[in-house]
Amino acid sequence: MSSKGLVTVTGASGFIALHTIKKLLEKGYTVRGTLRDANRIGQLVFSLSRHCDVSGLGFVEADLNDDAGWDEAMDGALYLLHM
Repeated sequence: MSSKGLVTVTGASGFIALHTIKKLLEKGYTVRGTLRDANRIGQLVFSLSRHCDVSGLGFVEADLNDDAGWDEAMDGALYLLHM
């Protein structure tokens, strides 16, 4: 599947963010979510995989209180959705 582009979604574990990520993946976008705790990745991928194809989904650890991770989170992104 050809991607419509990369969208970075902050706060990817939040309720609204999860629904937004699902819709973006269904519409053909590649999604990179940010999480404060990378230990949640497995749980989120499992939850989303029950509802959509997650092959275009990735995560990066980043916290708004720290500069670490944000360059990676935004690298190549065409869009940013701050949740």
